[in-house]
Amino acid sequence: MAGRHPKPRQLSDEFAGAPPKPATVARDEEANALWDYLCGELTSQRVLSPVDGPALTALCTAYSRLIAVRSKLEGGELITVNKSSGASKANPLLAVESSLARDVIKYTASLGLNPIARAKIQHLSSPEDDDGWDDDD
Repeated sequence: MAGRHPKPRQLSDEFAGAPPKPATVARDEEANALWDYLCGELTSQRVLSPVDGPALTALCTAYSRLIAVRSKLEGGELITVNKSSGASKANPLLAVESSLARDVIKYTASLGLNPIARAKIQHLSSPEDDDGWDDDD
């Protein structure tokens, strides 16, 4: 089939809302605070559904770990020197930080939390507002 892919149909109000918070997120101060903030924002914008739980959990967990790694790097050595050989190398936490930052960016995009992804998000509507046709074109 040629042309644009059809936009997905919008979900009805019965599917809108925040997913249940996992215990692992609730126990982690940073992850818990981000979860509460994002659920509040995304629910009020009508773009969050309970099926978004795994992506939201991954984002909050990765963000919390990123903050923890950055706090360990703060004031620490970015270059480490092997005492026996004298060889220097980057602190291994820099690679962990980079990987977590990429994960956070990926997860934020999947939830529509950057300008490009946000432009593609469809707000959840009630069934009577949705006739199955994309009225934007």
